[in-house]
Amino acid sequence: MIFPALTSVFYFATEMRCYGILLGLTGIALVCWQHAAEKRWRRASIAGLFLSLTGALCCHYYAVLLWVPFGLAELTRAKIARRIDKPVWAALLCSPLILVVFLPAIRAAKAAYGANFLVEAISRFHCGNLSRIPHTQFCANPCVSHRMDVSGSPSGQAF
Repeated sequence: MIFPALTSVFYFATEMRCYGILLGLTGIALVCWQHAAEKRWRRASIAGLFLSLTGALCCHYYAVLLWVPFGLAELTRAKIARRIDKPVWAALLCSPLILVVFLPAIRAAKAAYGANFLVEAISRFHCGNLSRIPHTQFCANPCVSHRMDVSGSPSGQAF
């Protein structure tokens, strides 16, 4: 308990983060894909795969990267079995359609931040959050340029 007491971990513990939910939904998707490949509880497994990937994408937009390992695994399985598992591919390809629901929010963010809205949002996050953690002001904070001022003492300035 010394580490949380000496750092700003309590601050981040109170913020609402979806990474635990994302990790849980990824695990559920893996188990469902495995059961669908083994043909155990086939319909429920495919529905669970679809719902867990859709839920993961609802939690975090970076969950779209989950389709890379699932797609590669399914391609490998199709090559070994010499046939395509159409229901599993349907679940994999239809689950990102939930992004249609989020299009108005994505367009509003793009209008608010401009053409580089992702870069602006990420830099605002890092400038606001990394500077609160002790020992990251001089190590990992991309928002602080560490240079020597005229007097020779180090100073950090946000950009």
